[in-house]
Amino acid sequence: MNVCLNLSGKIILGDNETLLDKINHFKKYINFNKIYMHIWADDYIKYFNEIQFIKNCSVIVVTPPIIDENYYFPHFLKIKTPYEYKAHSNVFQFYGLQCVFQQSCLEDNDIHIRCRYDNILYKHLNIEDITPYLDCPNPVVIAPYGSDWHHGLGDVFYILNRSAAQCMKSYFYDVVEMCKSNVPFHPESLLRNHFVNDNKFKLYRMSYPVTINGSQHYFQECFLNDLIVEDKLYFISEFFPK
Repeated sequence: MNVCLNLSGKIILGDNETLLDKINHFKKYINFNKIYMHIWADDYIKYFNEIQFIKNCSVIVVTPPIIDENYYFPHFLKIKTPYEYKAHSNVFQFYGLQCVFQQSCLEDNDIHIRCRYDNILYKHLNIEDITPYLDCPNPVVIAPYGSDWHHGLGDVFYILNRSAAQCMKSYFYDVVEMCKSNVPFHPESLLRNHFVNDNKFKLYRMSYPVTINGSQHYFQECFLNDLIVEDKLYFISEFFPK
């Protein structure tokens, strides 16, 4: 099976870490055939020289979208959330995800791995172990345990089969529609609703430790014995604190 790593968002690196160091970190723990890199235009200029040395890579350079706040934000912030102050950055995050999946879905990829530039991995991901769960014509996603804030789904790292990846090609616009239907503008809540409620994904959870720049709290529940289980929870807006 062809496996791709889909990187998106702002390039955030550790102290004294280069972009090539980060790519090599991902290669150490994941066997993938190609990288798709959503990169904001200012990051592309900043890291241009390093990007030239990344092999089997497709770069999607994007200018941040111009957001019509008068149209979008009344929908986004219809339900108050503790993350309102991050609304702009979250909008850009959703747009970047949409851009990178639009590109990876154009080519013959069977497994799409969503990852952030500032993710830190701690053990090798055995693709062979999860392939039987993903080898399905219907949409399937596998996500690590943990970080299901407000009954959502941890959104910094997850693995999609071909059918599921297709559902991410319009994610920014799907977020708008979800907010119109009273899903809170909250990344984890939106993701579970998108996967399970709206697109009927089969969702599995696995024990796989991932953090953001070493913040141990993010997926602390992941440090368990290897286990993959089905997650059948739906997102219900009433769970979200008003």
